[in-house]
Amino acid sequence: MQVRLPARIVFEAPPGATSRSICAKLNPTTRDLDPALMHAEMWFIDAAQCESACAASVQCKAYEFASFGTDHRGKKRCELQVEEVTGAIPADGHTCKVKISLGANSPQRASFNKLPGSLGLQGRYAAPHPASTTASSATTTVPAAGPGLATSRGNCPPPTKTCGCCSLMGPGVDLTVAACTDLKNADLRGMNLEGAVLEDVDITCAVFDKAILKGTDFKNAVGERASFKGINGEGMGYDETNTPNADFSGAMLMGATFELAQLTGSSFKKATIDGAVFMTATLERADFTGAIGGANADFTMAMGINTVVGLVRTPTATG
Repeated sequence: MQVRLPARIVFEAPPGATSRSICAKLNPTTRDLDPALMHAEMWFIDAAQCESACAASVQCKAYEFASFGTDHRGKKRCELQVEEVTGAIPADGHTCKVKISLGANSPQRASFNKLPGSLGLQGRYAAPHPASTTASSATTTVPAAGPGLATSRGNCPPPTKTCGCCSLMGPGVDLTVAACTDLKNADLRGMNLEGAVLEDVDITCAVFDKAILKGTDFKNAVGERASFKGINGEGMGYDETNTPNADFSGAMLMGATFELAQLTGSSFKKATIDGAVFMTATLERADFTGAIGGANADFTMAMGINTVVGLVRTPTATG
């Protein structure tokens, strides 16, 4: 009887190249190798985390890891390639690996033809125990929603870790490069998304509760009932968004900017808004009950400020 085991993922150097290369594709016109591939960038991670991110992403076809600082962050860079990698350009300090899914019942791959620089099925990729192949699916199990989450999400379905862009998420990721905007109903609770560029994303019903969003850029994001409870959103950019009924309860929003944001019906209960900028934002029926730092927040020309609930804009008296 033939037993079908789960497929597994391995990574190899691109055809005809070593892994010490920059990922590239063949330009059909010039027949030259072109390194300009569509990709998502991630920062603040190491090579193993870069590889794991690619393995977990349905869209990722290869990854490129630069082992030295290459921009103003001075951190290591990971690129998750969403185009087919058909070649590579030799370059020290870079690693390019192509993702290959192997079915255990694929006899043509049993001997595994190694490409230059390949790990083949040795070491960390040696046939994993079946239990390990189910680990990733186990981590996508969504915890039962507590009373607070259930009551604030209206008609939103339970959050999921399998949204269109969920597998690309991480600190410093730039979704504009990958042209990925689907974070609808995403479960991103507790994730480190510091410095991520999430412009133009759809965050309808997305849950970011207790996530690290320091310096994260949400410019032009859209969607109702996104939840940001208890986040660390210091310096977060939320300008020109259209996200009514968002929930920022208990969030740290010191220095965050909400210029021209549409925040009708949103909650900032017990949030710290010291130094936050709500200039020209629409705040109709927003709730700031218990918010800290309102006296130092900028509400210049904010719309609907007369309908806001619980906002204290005078300094607290000290004895």
